[in-house]
Amino acid sequence: MTEPAVHPRPVRPLWPASKWRTAFGRIPHNERVIYWEMVFLSVMSAAALSYLGVYLTRLGASAWLVTALSSAPALVTIVLAIPAGMAVERSTNLVRTTNIGRLIFRTTLASFALLPLLPAQIATHLMVIVYTLLAVPGLSANIAYLNILGKATTAERRPQMLTTRMAVNGLVASLTGFLAGKWLTSAAYPLNYQVLFIVSGLAGMASIYALTKLRLPPEPPPTVRRTVTLRSLLDAFRQAPAFRRWALVSFFFRLALAMPQALYVIYRVRVLGASDYWIGILILVDNGLSVITYLLLSRLIRNKRFSRYLWISGMGTMFYPVLTAMATTPQALVIPSVVNAFFGAGMNSFITNTLYGMLPPENHASFLAADTMLANVALVLGPLLGTLLTDQLGIRVGLLAIGIIRLITGLMFKVFKVGTQGLPTENERTV
Repeated sequence: MTEPAVHPRPVRPLWPASKWRTAFGRIPHNERVIYWEMVFLSVMSAAALSYLGVYLTRLGASAWLVTALSSAPALVTIVLAIPAGMAVERSTNLVRTTNIGRLIFRTTLASFALLPLLPAQIATHLMVIVYTLLAVPGLSANIAYLNILGKATTAERRPQMLTTRMAVNGLVASLTGFLAGKWLTSAAYPLNYQVLFIVSGLAGMASIYALTKLRLPPEPPPTVRRTVTLRSLLDAFRQAPAFRRWALVSFFFRLALAMPQALYVIYRVRVLGASDYWIGILILVDNGLSVITYLLLSRLIRNKRFSRYLWISGMGTMFYPVLTAMATTPQALVIPSVVNAFFGAGMNSFITNTLYGMLPPENHASFLAADTMLANVALVLGPLLGTLLTDQLGIRVGLLAIGIIRLITGLMFKVFKVGTQGLPTENERTV
């Protein structure tokens, strides 16, 4: 006698695929595009851009040349930011403007894989020169993209979109940074860096394709667009006191943020002898914990009772250089990475969202260009001041001093009442 057939009870998934599709479908189309584009952008940034200074150091560059890698492109940006912003104002297709600049930047970045084939003296200087020239197409692309972020969703949803976008970046970048560090440690030089930059270039192309799916409202045709001149921009700046306060305070704070940037690589690699693997671990810890912070912020940032105190994270950024200076082994660098994951994420959310809240109703691209110019002035002066400071005090004492400067400049947001009233709602500001 045969036994009756047994039909096992189907296992019900904890979260059916249909519910995933429904939940994801609730997100507006443009926001989904921004998140997918951020996935590929994060791969490129964590794989190549995060290791750019390390790569230059491995090629044999001096400390001043490593500093020039960030300062020289910023100098180009200072000179061309306002003209680039005026050009973007006249653009009728922001996505196309963004992608043309990105295509030039990313294909050239991928070609850095060939640098180890050249003599060290030539390779290091060529890398800095070419990367400096890439600031030209990169500038227009960045200004256009910042404008896209302001137009991709409503002002009410924008803080949540931007914070969620940062969470996506942290998640993908942490995994990419960890895998990149493992790869750089396990593979032989220079093949390890060559593959890294080629993969980054491919991820950059995928990011460009993803952005083409964005649906923005059509820009007015050139015949009806108001002519943008330098005089009209100066008049607009004079009539925007909130933006002027923002420009002043954010400049000094960004100056303090930029001061130790070149010093971190030198301290990790030359003072503590950190390997590429440990640098990857630090990226993993920083970005991984940032994801948790950003996801938390995406829930809270639309609440003014919370966002009005977000400026405090600016003072908290002092702990990163201070705790880095106190580290005596590569393993101890995990501590400042953990602390920075929380304060850094809070400050990034505050800076990004407050900027859009300070923009006047018109000339968005030009005001974003002005902010970009001031940010890059800080990026030029900051590392130079940081290097001069450590030349006089030593790298450890210099990092401690920079921490104190960050504390003071972070407090300026409260003193000048910039971003301390909470983020604007849809009824208060539209972009």
